Amino acid sequence: MKHLFFFLSGILFSVTIISQTAQTQMNINDKVLNISVEKITDGYQYSYKQTDKASPQPKFTAISLNRDLFLTFTNAAFKKINGSINESDSTVISKMINPIFIELVANLFNEESDGPIIATLTLKESIPVYTIGKKVPTPTHTLTPEMCYVVFKDGFIEQIKIYGIVEINAQNTSNEKVLEDFQDQEAKDHFKIKSCESYGFTNIYSIGISSVINVKTLYKIKIYIDKSTKPDAGYFILGDAIDYKTIPKYGTRDYSPENGEVELVKGQTIDLRKSSNAKILEFKIFSDIVGFGEDNPNGLVQLELEKRVPINTYRGPFLHTRMGHSFFSFIDFEFTWSKIENKVKYLSLNAYTPQQVDSTLFFIDALQVYRYQIFQLGGEVNLWLLEVQGLKFDFEINLHANFGYARVVDTINYQGEALNIDEPLNSILLAPEIKFVFYPEKRINISVSDKLTRQYFLFDDENFGYKSQKGNELVEGSKWFNTIGLDAYYWPSAQGKIFIRYRLNHELNNIYSNFSQFQIGYSMNINTSKKNK
Repeated sequence: MKHLFFFLSGILFSVTIISQTAQTQMNINDKVLNISVEKITDGYQYSYKQTDKASPQPKFTAISLNRDLFLTFTNAAFKKINGSINESDSTVISKMINPIFIELVANLFNEESDGPIIATLTLKESIPVYTIGKKVPTPTHTLTPEMCYVVFKDGFIEQIKIYGIVEINAQNTSNEKVLEDFQDQEAKDHFKIKSCESYGFTNIYSIGISSVINVKTLYKIKIYIDKSTKPDAGYFILGDAIDYKTIPKYGTRDYSPENGEVELVKGQTIDLRKSSNAKILEFKIFSDIVGFGEDNPNGLVQLELEKRVPINTYRGPFLHTRMGHSFFSFIDFEFTWSKIENKVKYLSLNAYTPQQVDSTLFFIDALQVYRYQIFQLGGEVNLWLLEVQGLKFDFEINLHANFGYARVVDTINYQGEALNIDEPLNSILLAPEIKFVFYPEKRINISVSDKLTRQYFLFDDENFGYKSQKGNELVEGSKWFNTIGLDAYYWPSAQGKIFIRYRLNHELNNIYSNFSQFQIGYSMNINTSKKNK
């Protein structure tokens, strides 16, 4: 099993390595071992240095990234530095070697350099400000910006904040004159913008910036006074505040810069660069803790490949509230391989003998076919997304569509003769899903979901039927089942994330027919390098 896992990892990392050096640390019984791996002409150089030791500093060379060699080198380096290595030290190294090796490879694979300039961003020197509640949207004030902060993430301006001094326009020399144009008393009460005072303005939902259409719609996006510091009284149009000029590149229709933060002052223009690494796929490898049971088919080691493709990156206000929403925001393409090892790999038929009847009935149920799937291929499309930045969560309605492959392998006694069953169980799964995604802080997100799945079988066999056992009774099986999910992700670095997820799967009309999955894993991006032009 171990060799197969690292064989798969070797295939994935056999493409061009971008970074030249990766570094990490290993704590071995209170001795901190600093480890670095450097890409050299003939392969890779492994270097070791212990924090509390001035010398020696062992180095080893290998032609490839290899887990077993890395373990040998680490043991040898520790022994050379400390003069000896005991059983306790060897045990600690063996336990830590897998995650440390994955971290080093991920760091080598994902290190980025400067990408090509994709756009320029300018903060204008004056910004017209409008007052909430005015019948005719004409500027009542002018903002002189002092500082602008912009956060870019995955094709969106996730957050923009502009601070500056607001002054009332010359034609509106008194608030009383401006108030004549207001629709109601409530709007008048909200009009509290004072002249020559400092104000902060911020967005209320993410703003798409990846397409030419997104850039054009900047003149429709309202940026409001930050309610945390000032009354909810006014706004400006984003296109009046910043000038976002795209720079065409051959084969490029995505004009969003790499993820990160930028700062500007009044009148300043900065270059925005595309990431030098294009994300091809997200690669997840994980263990199912429940799968460690000898009779459990969930799988000790599983892997997933995922690719998210943005569709609609425009978001608008939801029902005149401080929330943003969009339709068909993305498609996720997914491949899941659940049965890498051979332990309980194939589905066996269930046997049921009714009381006072000599014959035995053999059956399968839809949930077991799903549970024993060897792989799935398909994806999900987002139907509707609601973003609530103020409460740090998103609400999604998605639709999943997958092709699943399982296999039934069994020998049964059929009419007095042994009958070998060995057949593929192909199926199509369609599943609407609702999901809440919470963002408590920068490196953590938590999601809660509920997915209702309908399984369409692409096979038929007269030797067994679709049933479900409810207590001592055999009832008609359901091809509907429900999945309740809880996911938590933590980003220890930009190269990858650690995740924990729990799934409870049960037949829709029989809660006692169920199984669970408790999975812990590591996710990293598979990238390709783009040359700077």
